Amino acid sequence: MDKKASEKIEAGMFLLYLVIIAGGVMVVLSSYVNTPVDVRGYESQILYDKIMNCFVSEGFINGEVIETNFKLFTSCNISSSVLDDSNIYFEFRFLDETGNELKSFRGGENLERVSKKKDCEVMSATQTKNLTSCLFRNETYLYAKGNDIMNVKIVGWVSSDNQGVRK
Repeated sequence: MDKKASEKIEAGMFLLYLVIIAGGVMVVLSSYVNTPVDVRGYESQILYDKIMNCFVSEGFINGEVIETNFKLFTSCNISSSVLDDSNIYFEFRFLDETGNELKSFRGGENLERVSKKKDCEVMSATQTKNLTSCLFRNETYLYAKGNDIMNVKIVGWVSSDNQGVRK
């Protein structure tokens, strides 16, 4: 019996198995890496929570937010350049019990923010399912000014239009 010929066939089969396994690994990895992931809703929720945690603690609005010249980006550790580069927009308005605006905060490029907010309002009015990137919330908190305690409504809107494109 000639053992050399069978060794060559086994080596060829081994190489064929390696090529098949490597091809399978490449197909699995390329389908995983190229899968689009939409995290715009999560981005909106995270930014909303971060800003609200900066405004409110234990059910009361922090006094310095309304009374002083509050710097949102520095006080809440939010980078305005990152928001502008990521196409993330927000708007928070503080309303007293009669509906008068006490203070407002906005982030993102102005013209794009206004346009995106109108788009979000239209989509929310039509009950569109693709509204994951728009987050509207109205929450009422207590505000202590001296000895007076009043209800203040925070009307918040956050939107992320970050498409998640790899650079």
